[in-house]
Amino acid sequence: METEARLISLSRESFPPGNPGLDPRPERQSGRPAYTARPPYSDEFLQPSSRRGVCRDMGRCHPALEKNAIWVSFRAVKLTEQELLIFDGATASPVPGLTLAAGNVPLAPVPSVDSSFYAEVPLSESGPVTLTASFQSGALTESHDIEWMPANLLAHETLDIRQGDSLRLDAWTGETPAGTFTVTLDGTLLADDQSNTTHTSGTPFKATFDTPGVHTLVATWGATTGTVTLRVHAADFGPAAGTRVFSPREWIPESLGADLAVEPDSRLAWQETTSGDDPRSFQVTASEAGAFQVLARIPADADGAPSAIVARGTVNAFYLAYIDETADAQVIHVFPDGSRLMSGTLVAVGIPQDIAIRVSSIFQGTVFVNGSDCLWLTAADFDQNGIATIFFEQDGNGHCKPGAVEFTGVYLYGGHGSFHGC
Repeated sequence: METEARLISLSRESFPPGNPGLDPRPERQSGRPAYTARPPYSDEFLQPSSRRGVCRDMGRCHPALEKNAIWVSFRAVKLTEQELLIFDGATASPVPGLTLAAGNVPLAPVPSVDSSFYAEVPLSESGPVTLTASFQSGALTESHDIEWMPANLLAHETLDIRQGDSLRLDAWTGETPAGTFTVTLDGTLLADDQSNTTHTSGTPFKATFDTPGVHTLVATWGATTGTVTLRVHAADFGPAAGTRVFSPREWIPESLGADLAVEPDSRLAWQETTSGDDPRSFQVTASEAGAFQVLARIPADADGAPSAIVARGTVNAFYLAYIDETADAQVIHVFPDGSRLMSGTLVAVGIPQDIAIRVSSIFQGTVFVNGSDCLWLTAADFDQNGIATIFFEQDGNGHCKPGAVEFTGVYLYGGHGSFHGC
């Protein structure tokens, strides 16, 4: 379940071992530096190329009210225990000068879409929890109270929540609660923390739901019985996935139900390509380099926890410049036989750990100093400025010219074979 508070806006301001195929070693063979080739990591080719309800008065409000309101100052839907705080325009975590707290409990912000963040907020059965955000080391602060509302099972037909969410269950009709009630989950009586299976109306008891799927809650209050379809949602995008900027890629999340809404960062062009009963798949194109988030949410029109964040995925977008874009090929040394040792640079921004780049020579007689016409690069081969220096040799027959290499492929390695294309 999720509460979203719009707070004050701020501006956004470990790799595998290095590739010994790049830098010359002290030893020389036949008057040339010695190199070691790096093999490809896999033969999998990556082709180059709602919101929710609003509680306007910050106090008690029925969760079914005003579900279509968008971007007001504060939004509260308070049926489940695990509430979320989200705000717009925050800097990347950890955020200098930013603190979040629920009462005296510090909260850790989690990166979300479009430079926003959210945080899990533990609610209290005994009363409202005060949510506080402090910006710029206390120069700006904002706080709101949120109260965990009970779920009257006789007032709902369906409830959608997340795996691990808790509900405060109650059952009664009329203007004031009276009498006692029982609740079964898939035919089994639910007990409170004192093992009581008969509960007093108006005194909700907490129940946690850890099993995803569709369940049936049946509440009995006197002669009145109410049946609620409880949908407990779970999802998993899987490991962070890499994609090259401006190159469409297919992404198949590990587990994503058809009934969940997907909200990508606005810097990702996003199109669902799912066919029939196949796992959900998407074509993703990034417009710039960076780590961008994608959220799976309960639909905004659901009852219970509309728009609650069920899972978060990450797309690591990287920029890769062709070697001729750098235009810096140069002759380092001319050997007695007329062949030349040359170098050039390849520039990349944000190369993920699970991406390997294949660089190939394009003219006969030009090889890398490992003796091959192919060289493999990973993130470890680029320096802190995103530059990899590549050395290659050119024979002395004059048939080739400086800069006669290019990268010819981007590959995925590391066992995450669900992200294809580039």
